[in-house]
Amino acid sequence: MVNIDGNDPQSTALNPNPLKKIPALELDFGQLIVDSNVICVHLITQSGRLEFLSEDRRVDLFSRATLADGITEAAFLMVYKHQFRAESQINIEWLIHQNQKVLGDLEWFTDNLTEIIATPTIDQVGLAITRLSRFSFLW
Repeated sequence: MVNIDGNDPQSTALNPNPLKKIPALELDFGQLIVDSNVICVHLITQSGRLEFLSEDRRVDLFSRATLADGITEAAFLMVYKHQFRAESQINIEWLIHQNQKVLGDLEWFTDNLTEIIATPTIDQVGLAITRLSRFSFLW
């Protein structure tokens, strides 16, 4: 495991992903897997816990997982905008647009709840990760 600090050029250079995005998973034999959903499929397959991604709901679950990822992505973009730009360079309309993405996604999930069973599905795990990130959407 390599911890990547996006603020540190030396740390970023260690990222095996040519796009320098996270997450990335480099397997022991050198294969590189990028994208959260693709990494999840690999880990689920390796674990044998296929109930996380049931075949009959695969497309629905991936769509929902992508929406959960979108919350995290929009929130990170808002945070990074504040970290890497001077206050005078921040575009308020752009921030509002990102915030609307987050709020729209959360509203969609509220309107499209799924039952939580003993084993969570990939989209429920994605939402939990978003919650654990504890983003603050108000500046």
